[in-house]
Amino acid sequence: MQGRVLVGEGVLTKMCRKRPKSRQFFLFNDILVYGNIVIGKKKYNKQHIMPLEEISLESIADNQQYRNGWYIRPLAHSAYDLPLPLVN
Repeated sequence: MQGRVLVGEGVLTKMCRKRPKSRQFFLFNDILVYGNIVIGKKKYNKQHIMPLEEISLESIADNQQYRNGWYIRPLAHSAYDLPLPLVN
């Protein structure tokens, strides 16, 4: 059994109903974690953990304001019931 490996991390914009919000994302080999940035990329709160085997990605067409966006969509029988629109 392999351990968890950090593949990448960075700040992405989560498209929320009222306004876009910056969130820190951490991609591991088996999970995706994101949360609010509280203190200059050192402390985070409201972290969400999504197993990669329970989600899929769907591209969003570029527009004048945002590019390189996608939805994180739950697969059937997942604990996540809403798509998560993101832009890079």
